[in-house]
Amino acid sequence: MLLILSTALQVIALTSTPAADALAHVPADAYGAIAVRPEQGTAPTTGQAEAGTASGALFHQFLTLGAQLRLLPAQARVVGDIVGCLPLLGRYPCAFALLDITSRPLSNGGYRLNDMQAVLVFETNGDHEPIAERIRQLLAAYTNAELSRLDRHSETGLIRYRLTDSRLPPWAIIEWAAVEQQFVVAIGQGALDRALAVLAGNAPALANDGWTAQARRTAEADVAFFEWMIAVEPLRTRLGEVVQGRPEEVLRALGAESLERVLGTIGTRGRAVTAHLVSRTAGADQHVTLCEPAPPEDPAMAAIPTAATRYVLLRPPIAEWIRAARAAWLASQHVSKREGLCAGWARLEQEYGFRVEEDLLAQLGTRVIIHDYPPHPLRIPLLWTVAIEVDGDSEQVRRAIEGMLRAWQAALVRQLAETPDTGLAPQLQRTGDGLWFLRLGLAGPAIGLHPRWVIVGFSPEAVRRNLVSLHGPGSDPPAGQPPVDTPQPDR
Repeated sequence: MLLILSTALQVIALTSTPAADALAHVPADAYGAIAVRPEQGTAPTTGQAEAGTASGALFHQFLTLGAQLRLLPAQARVVGDIVGCLPLLGRYPCAFALLDITSRPLSNGGYRLNDMQAVLVFETNGDHEPIAERIRQLLAAYTNAELSRLDRHSETGLIRYRLTDSRLPPWAIIEWAAVEQQFVVAIGQGALDRALAVLAGNAPALANDGWTAQARRTAEADVAFFEWMIAVEPLRTRLGEVVQGRPEEVLRALGAESLERVLGTIGTRGRAVTAHLVSRTAGADQHVTLCEPAPPEDPAMAAIPTAATRYVLLRPPIAEWIRAARAAWLASQHVSKREGLCAGWARLEQEYGFRVEEDLLAQLGTRVIIHDYPPHPLRIPLLWTVAIEVDGDSEQVRRAIEGMLRAWQAALVRQLAETPDTGLAPQLQRTGDGLWFLRLGLAGPAIGLHPRWVIVGFSPEAVRRNLVSLHGPGSDPPAGQPPVDTPQPDR
């Protein structure tokens, strides 16, 4: 849920009025869908677009160069290319839909993806060139004539492209086509044909499905910018054809064994993000408001800097959510791996002197805040500040978090000792004023503690600025304080 809300914040930051209905272009029998609808009439100016593109390109070049010099993991380039595609989500209304997915068993008791169909449909209003150019860039970066084949087909006036690559599994066929007002990218045999059938009016659209249409009205989808839907029961049945019992175990751990379908929407009211959830369980529908504007007297307002332009205020039972997520993840693992993970965690708690249940979960409150202060210098998506409420003994929380971080720090040190030729290996470090951060060349994600809040940000300085906001201007670090990226001995 936090990831969904954080993703939506990046889109919402540029929007104020919903545009086209992207769910009208994906098949009604999709197992899951995500739709983004930026405002049509507020496209960024040329200068703004160039500035955003330049910052994104700089970040992409940094990751690519780091991977080539073996200063960063090879996957860093892929991350950069994904980040480079995100501006398209703020330019066009679009929808992603999972149409099919199957798995196959492995000899070790696990499972691996066997087949998948998915589509991404952009509502371009005929402005296809930015998407086509991005595809050309990715083709130049990842394909070659020896291993890849690109075919061009023309039928009934429609030009469609098909990419196959010998390095990919047989099902991983990528196709795309520009269809008047839409641009469709598909993966998997037959996925493009299913999307084209909807666009031609020969197959029903998800937006016209009876339950989906009613749920969207209840969840105020007409004023939302971000939507997501999961057809839980059909997906569970499909996955259960091979992964027998595992989907049921995961849903049971989440307390959702009778869940049939779920749909969520996200919008804005002032600088606050709003979110609704509609679910069908055992034939009955339920509507829940997940987040709404905080009243002025709410203690959460103290953790929302006045300079923040967007914020999300969630009021979940945080500990219960964490327990459910942990149980669901463990339920998804093979029983032998599950037992090993639990035993290993118990050893860590004993060795590093913390107890997650008593020292952390039992001390958390019922508020989670996500906001956009301070903004990242490169406007990199998802790098927002998260504040988690502490409603108990803050020293116990500190003991648990520092114990877990010291365990992670030791694991990174062991990994570096075992594989020294890893380029710029990640390091977990602690500043002189008690902030922890992950260093990968530059000071990266960081965490800091306030008596009432656990603050997570994209850098030590971002966390510090939020702590100053909580304490007031007089809480600036004293003169002579070590730089924020200077590691200090553990305490």
